[in-house]
Amino acid sequence: MKEIVKEAKTVEGAIALVLDELGCTKDDLNIEILQEPVKGIFGLVKSAKIKASFKNREKNTEVVEIDINGDEYKKIHEILTKLLSLMSIKYEEIRISKEGEYAVFEIVSESEGLLIGHHGKTIEAFQYLINKIINPKEKEKTRFFIDIGGYLEKHKQNLKRIADVAVKKVKESNEEVKLVPMNAYDRRIIHLHLKESDFVRTQSEGEGSMRHVVVLAK
Repeated sequence: MKEIVKEAKTVEGAIALVLDELGCTKDDLNIEILQEPVKGIFGLVKSAKIKASFKNREKNTEVVEIDINGDEYKKIHEILTKLLSLMSIKYEEIRISKEGEYAVFEIVSESEGLLIGHHGKTIEAFQYLINKIINPKEKEKTRFFIDIGGYLEKHKQNLKRIADVAVKKVKESNEEVKLVPMNAYDRRIIHLHLKESDFVRTQSEGEGSMRHVVVLAK
């Protein structure tokens, strides 16, 4: 998404429409007011209009050369291009980088908002579908993520906020806090974020899709 334009009765109302569509926070965006609401005798005559775009944020990924001709990564690339074609979505390129054990496939497109979906539902569906195709058996794991418009970084920041809330609850109650079930990557983000905490420690519990992080007092 290069830019998105929204109209509402108020500037804040227009901003709320953008946030609801993209599932992000106001801090993630550059917002330009194109038109203030104009009041007439019988109320608002002209709506407020804003233009929003994601802020450019430096990524904490180490960009490395990945063999796109390798069977696993080639298949992911082919599935992505096929899905984008079926959705009639134009894109500039699919960038491939590496973050730890995970390959990151970043789709560069002007249709970022559509690809991310409401609160990230579309990108999560992409991830789930491709994962099922690439990893039909539970034990055969190709570690990868789909990224669109810096969504992966925003997702990590949201996980850290969830972790911080859990720490606060542990401090107040001195009781453990169980987080919702998460995949291995998300659990790893929580563990690393709280690793140096002086107040809490973390551990993973549960099996399969129900595996989750527990935050406990030290």
